[in-house]
Amino acid sequence: MKLLKVAIRRYRSIEEMDAFEVEPDVTCLVGKNESGKTAVLQALNKSHSHDGASFDEGLDYPTTRTSERRKAEGKMKVTTLTYLLDDGDEQ
Repeated sequence: MKLLKVAIRRYRSIEEMDAFEVEPDVTCLVGKNESGKTAVLQALNKSHSHDGASFDEGLDYPTTRTSERRKAEGKMKVTTLTYLLDDGDEQ
C-alpha cells in the first residue's frame, strides 16, 4: 500500500489546504517558520499511527473554530488520504 495523495482540513494552524501528492521517491515540505510543516506531519501520523497517537478535538482543532466543533455531531474529518493498493494488499 502506497500513500498517493493527502488533504488536511481544520488541524491546528491548518484551516484548509490544497491536496498534495506524495511522490514515490521524495516529497519535501518547504515553508517559513510557523507555516504548518510540523502540523502536516503530525496530522499524517495521527491518521495512521503506529505509536498510538490519535486526534484530540480539544487540542488539535483550531481554537478559532471552537463553536463549529461544538455544533458538529460525531468526529470531525481531518485528513483524507488516498492510497494505491499493491497486489498483496487485502481489500
